[in-house]
Amino acid sequence: MEKGCTGKVLVFSSNSEFVASLCQMLSKTEYASQGYHSWDKALDALKEKIFDVFLLGAVLPDMDGIALLRAAMKIDPHLTGIMITGENEFSLSVEAMRTGAFDYIKKPFKFEILLSKISRGIEAKRMRESCDMYRTIFENGVEGIYLMDAGGRYVAANAALADLLGYESPDDLMRNITNGHQQLYADPAHHAAMNRLVLEERLISDFETRIFRKDRSVIWVSENVRAVYDRHGNLQFFRGSVTNVTGRNQAFQALRENEMRFRYTAEKAERDKDALHEIIDEMCQSYADLEVLFMSFVRTMVMTIDEKSPWLKGHSIRVASYATKIGKEIGLENEKLKKLRLAALLHDIGKVSNCDDLLNKQGKLSQEEFARIKKIPVQSAGILKRVKQLNDVIPFIRHHNEKIDGSGYPDGLRGDQIPFISRILHVADSYDSMTADRPYRKAPGREYAFDELKRHNNIQFDAQVTEAALKVL
Repeated sequence: MEKGCTGKVLVFSSNSEFVASLCQMLSKTEYASQGYHSWDKALDALKEKIFDVFLLGAVLPDMDGIALLRAAMKIDPHLTGIMITGENEFSLSVEAMRTGAFDYIKKPFKFEILLSKISRGIEAKRMRESCDMYRTIFENGVEGIYLMDAGGRYVAANAALADLLGYESPDDLMRNITNGHQQLYADPAHHAAMNRLVLEERLISDFETRIFRKDRSVIWVSENVRAVYDRHGNLQFFRGSVTNVTGRNQAFQALRENEMRFRYTAEKAERDKDALHEIIDEMCQSYADLEVLFMSFVRTMVMTIDEKSPWLKGHSIRVASYATKIGKEIGLENEKLKKLRLAALLHDIGKVSNCDDLLNKQGKLSQEEFARIKKIPVQSAGILKRVKQLNDVIPFIRHHNEKIDGSGYPDGLRGDQIPFISRILHVADSYDSMTADRPYRKAPGREYAFDELKRHNNIQFDAQVTEAALKVL
């Protein structure tokens, strides 16, 4: 919609002079207009653009105005039709209203009255569009949505809620549940506390409780509930949404138990590196279908590894954050962003194998020691190849130290031979190294890091990745 325009009006009449005159007057108002004196061109315009109001004559030489209005409303059911009639055409006005016209106006008319009708017509169109949108959300929502009166009877419920509670349809649900407060909740005292909170706060979010399904099985749900009052302050309805969180709660319980086991076993991993492999195998199998929980485990694991050195504490988390920012700036799709973040978190897992004595070394590394460092990407890939769910990200980790000119390691790949996600990781990893303290030096800082990224652009670092990094880091 044009700047400053509050609505668009399509004007149609077989009288071209009338169309031109009306459009000229509308051009001096807050409404944009487009006029036609050919009905087929008017309908074509409706197919191509969105209009709020259709002003049309009732009597046309080559087409019935009522038929034209019907054709227009088939193209856009929300279109507000205003019929322009002559002094002796009242019956046509009535027929137009039956057809679906919003209003009519008789010629001759005052322009101010027409503007008033246009304004009300646009408002009505906006309301119809909003109602249809909310109806679509209500009927097709993936979460259960309901409206319940103060006595606990459902006034409205969507199909998702009926399905969640095990009923065949919303009607089946509303027939069987005559008092939701008493029939649904497995913990009456807990539900009473929820009700008190709703009445006190008028809105509660993410309140978890247990409810009965139709077969009397019990599930955990999360509810968002708002108390709706009339203008006199009397409670009218509870409006709520319900999500089944049974699986999540069970999974979090399993996560807590497994994380306790992991922390205990990780302490032993310093003495027995194979223990870490067993943890990975066991934990990744448990979380194969729980992406969020799996990522939580990965973060816990890499934090434990990073904390082996005070100089590397938080390194993998920071690299993941930097890499994600760069990936979003470049426009990576969500699936690739997930793989990028996972690869960033796990890129240094090979440090658990044989680098304890190098992580805190004060001086410069010898050639022998640097050769051990260069093995880390290969060792990381070797550890992770046991986990089939990580097969897609292993190449990104193996090649995150390759350089555009081919001087990187472990395989000396160059240019487009290097996976694009690896090129992002290389920039993010390098940036963190240059902005964090090390045992042998203080952090050079952000400006130094930017200068280095520019100086080695298209030599060590990918040009597209560097450009994105300089914008978001």
